[in-house]
Amino acid sequence: MIPESNGEESKERKKMFIVYTNILVEDQKAILSLKDNYIVIPFSVISELDVIKKRMDELGANARHVSRFIRKVKKNGQSFESGISLENGGMLFVDNEIGIRNSSILKDHNDTVDHRLIAVTIKWEKSNPHIPVILLTNDINLRTKANSFGVTAEIYKTNRVNTNYLGFREIYDNKLFELIKEKGLVTSDSLKLGAIMPNECFSIKGARHSLPAIFNGEEMERIILPESIYGIKPKNPEQELALGLLLNPNISIVTINGKAGTGKTLLALAAALHQLDEENYKRISVGRPIVTMGNDIGFLPGDLEEKLNPWMKPIHDNLDIIFSPDIKKQKKCPDEQDSGKNRKKLTKRDQSQYYQEPKETWQKLISEGLLCVEPLAFIRGRSIPNQILIIDEAQNLNRNEIKTIITRIGENSKIILTGDTEQIDNPYLDKNNNGLSVTIEKFKKEKCAGHITLTKSERSKLAELAANIL
Repeated sequence: MIPESNGEESKERKKMFIVYTNILVEDQKAILSLKDNYIVIPFSVISELDVIKKRMDELGANARHVSRFIRKVKKNGQSFESGISLENGGMLFVDNEIGIRNSSILKDHNDTVDHRLIAVTIKWEKSNPHIPVILLTNDINLRTKANSFGVTAEIYKTNRVNTNYLGFREIYDNKLFELIKEKGLVTSDSLKLGAIMPNECFSIKGARHSLPAIFNGEEMERIILPESIYGIKPKNPEQELALGLLLNPNISIVTINGKAGTGKTLLALAAALHQLDEENYKRISVGRPIVTMGNDIGFLPGDLEEKLNPWMKPIHDNLDIIFSPDIKKQKKCPDEQDSGKNRKKLTKRDQSQYYQEPKETWQKLISEGLLCVEPLAFIRGRSIPNQILIIDEAQNLNRNEIKTIITRIGENSKIILTGDTEQIDNPYLDKNNNGLSVTIEKFKKEKCAGHITLTKSERSKLAELAANIL
């Protein structure tokens, strides 16, 4: 039990938080962020950290950091039972869980970590009635269980965002349509659209047609795209706007959120290949977090490339679409036949028409070092200059992992994050704390960033129907 606070003390420490494991492995600085409060780490949480710290991923790294921090703050003459004073004004306890074995919750229900934490919270509530005692967890079912026992349980809000930013608007304004069509841009003084984010996109509807436009911070300017981008043409106004962001040399980070079949990965790859042909960048690197949907298939044999192949198959599928031949194959590429001064420079997609399979072309790009599969587990400490880095399924990365990746970006590089925040396979993440959502919200006011949420599926009628009703 902690002593009842006097007036001055109550201002410093207002609440007591019983902290669950998922908070600590999501945010290694969680203890410090709960400043000016009492923090209790139950014995069961320490045991779970001991297991997780052996993992060779971000969760394992966070578990090791928290374990070292807890030991580091303990000074001579102090004990976890009576509390360790922290520099941020808080006080840290480690509860050994002695005395909870006879609690009704453990007698009437299974002896699980969840039930122990509820019993620990009830124990601290009884011994400290003068302050609010809160079980802090991101586990929705644990919060429900706690509430059923009359225990206050809250979600950890520090790393959470509530973003409704779509990155684009549809405007029905024939006058603005004609103005953009004629002049190509409109000054911000002429716009009466309220607050506009840098690089926010607009689909301006006229009487019969629409035009894509972007706000560059000072003016709204028309987006003019190449006739075809590696054989890919936008199928709807949203895709037009997405390609405008992807091809804009002034935007160094692009985030694309959208449901299955909206073309996120396909557009990102096509735009990257187009800019590679334009020699704006020297290489394309592609990565995806290794998170399974459903049961893990276990150990994968082979070298690094063979191990990554199952995870990169969606990327390969999109490359197959981009490099699929649509003209009659010839025995020899015209680019190879004509060696004179008038030799036409063909894009890599044009050259692909003369190969037997599209796979041969993009594999050639890999063998030439122009297209690289990036294992995200080894990206820490890297520097990535003069490249386009595409991170697919970014919603399965946490805030720290996204930060690690973005801080690798060097000069004259562009990073593209794609994903679906409604389809998260990482059990520690949700719509409000995953790395993609956090990046969208934190970067939306930055001039170097652009975002768009794609809503219209173009994969097939069946795919769109499934995405909408299932």
